[in-house]
Amino acid sequence: MRTPTDAPTDAPTEKAPVETAVKVIYPNGSTKKPGLKIQDAIMALKGSSLETMNFCTLTADDKTEDDGKFEILVGHTNRALSAEAKGMLTTYLDFAIIYRDNKIAISANNEARLIAAVEYVLTKIKLKDDKIVYSGEEKYLEVYS
Repeated sequence: MRTPTDAPTDAPTEKAPVETAVKVIYPNGSTKKPGLKIQDAIMALKGSSLETMNFCTLTADDKTEDDGKFEILVGHTNRALSAEAKGMLTTYLDFAIIYRDNKIAISANNEARLIAAVEYVLTKIKLKDDKIVYSGEEKYLEVYS
């Protein structure tokens, strides 16, 4: 059962385009698989070239500071927005997504549900004028049933 949380009642609107570069951040010591899925999808949108290699980077959370630029936080990273998304989870099989302040936090309690959340986010991302645009809800909780 999909449940937008604190979202407007009308359809989500396209958010302002974000930076021309994307950092995908994952928790140090956890699997990179969900983050790699995002990186691959964004690079496929962008097309392959040497420039694309620097367009979307995958980095462990303890290897980079929050510089205020666009980030996709995958899993329970050390960022506050990840902790907030994790706090939305009500069961082991839920996933939660928050979009705020140029960040998308994706949270789930297991890898299979995290990948499901990543797949959902990827349906809401597109490339427009060489920039990533996210059109999902500001808060989203999928309760597994």
